[in-house]
Amino acid sequence: MKRSLLTPCTAIVAAAVMALHLPAFAAETLNATDAKFLQQAAQGSQFGIEASELAADRADDSGVKKYAKLTIEDNKRIDETLKRLADKKTVKLPANPTAEQQGQIKTMSALKGKDFDVAYLKHVGGSFQFEQLESYKRTAERSIDVDVRGFARTVLTTVNAHYAMANTLAKDVAPETVYPSKDTATRR
Repeated sequence: MKRSLLTPCTAIVAAAVMALHLPAFAAETLNATDAKFLQQAAQGSQFGIEASELAADRADDSGVKKYAKLTIEDNKRIDETLKRLADKKTVKLPANPTAEQQGQIKTMSALKGKDFDVAYLKHVGGSFQFEQLESYKRTAERSIDVDVRGFARTVLTTVNAHYAMANTLAKDVAPETVYPSKDTATRR
């Protein structure tokens, strides 16, 4: 009969060592929902930066230019925090916006003046900002990971401000791009 190399004492010590190190490793691993949120947040932020860099150059309306510059600054700050969090949680972030967002940037890059303003407010304001807002709200309320939940809660204020600013601008510059909500629906 073969004898096990692990004695009862060795087995207990090995289990204790694993128990001490396993929770620390598991705490840094995210569930699929939280990892997907971080990846989508990175793509959304990248989209906001790239589209807003175009707007800072091509927009006709001074308010749109101001909004674009603020969006660039805020999203770059968000990106820094997001990258640190993703590194800590071992989540690989995409380097570019989604294919759909890249197509929207390409479409906008062919426009100038008022046409650009309308397209920018449609693609970067409106439904995109609303989707960002809802994603951050959902994560701030439901994320299992305390760090991801904290990140979402912190950034939610900025995302909400961007959404409100985009709709306020759209009311004056391009009313057809206002994304209705209980706070921003057009009055009849």
